[in-house]
Amino acid sequence: MMLINFFKRKEKILATPHQGDTNSNDQVKYGFNNLTQHQFQLLLKYGKASANIGGFKSKAFIELPYGMVKKDVPALLKDDKVVEAINLIMECQYEKFELGNSSGNEVFGFLLWILSQYEFIKRIESRHLHSDPDPEILAAGISRLNEFGELSVIDNLANGNLLEYDRIEALPYFKVYQKLKLDKIIREINKKYQKIIEEKTRKK
Repeated sequence: MMLINFFKRKEKILATPHQGDTNSNDQVKYGFNNLTQHQFQLLLKYGKASANIGGFKSKAFIELPYGMVKKDVPALLKDDKVVEAINLIMECQYEKFELGNSSGNEVFGFLLWILSQYEFIKRIESRHLHSDPDPEILAAGISRLNEFGELSVIDNLANGNLLEYDRIEALPYFKVYQKLKLDKIIREINKKYQKIIEEKTRKK
């Protein structure tokens, strides 16, 4: 997970902020660059996750926009843009949210909450959406789609219609998840049905 990587990248966190670098300055403000790797690990282990920050409470990720949860926030966390990630999550829910009203403890608690949300999403997707591709589709080169990440999922849901991308990304995560789960079950049923028909045909 990108957030775990953020906690591991001590050398970047301890870097001297550049003038005008809002994210780096905010990392200093909230104490990110004063913590050692060991202290980060203790925070991960014993810290209390909280969806509350700056006087506001975030909805669960499954209720937030799919594109933000699956694309935008992970991209920000990958680049260590933690402050921007928090602002994105909260500002899509509250117009008057100000991260400056938050304490360092609130920020760390919210980061732990983000981690817990992604762990939950990873768990349900692994359980209900993951399936091993058939050898034939692997041989055909389906792995080439990996470079597109979530875009390939969105494109499939949009039936290849670029104009539908934004509309799908704006849907709540859980609504898209339910559709993907339904599609997976239908594929499994059709595959099993086809095998039954083929078996009956061979026995005639």
